[in-house]
Amino acid sequence: MKKCQIKYVDFKIGKKLHNILNQLKADKKYSYGRRSNLHNPNASVSYSYSHAIFNELDKHYTSMKD
Repeated sequence: MKKCQIKYVDFKIGKKLHNILNQLKADKKYSYGRRSNLHNPNASVSYSYSHAIFNELDKHYTSMKD
């Protein structure tokens, strides 16, 4: 999230971001989910995101000027 705060002027962690990420979690191109306990099917899942996610976030947030 630090990279997003640096890259985008209007970036805030909130409902808008979570809605975007929830839509992108289903696409393996943008995220990878890993269970905290591989033997427990009810364990929580932590997601890692690829750099391709910035292409999608560019559509929703304003990039900083150089």
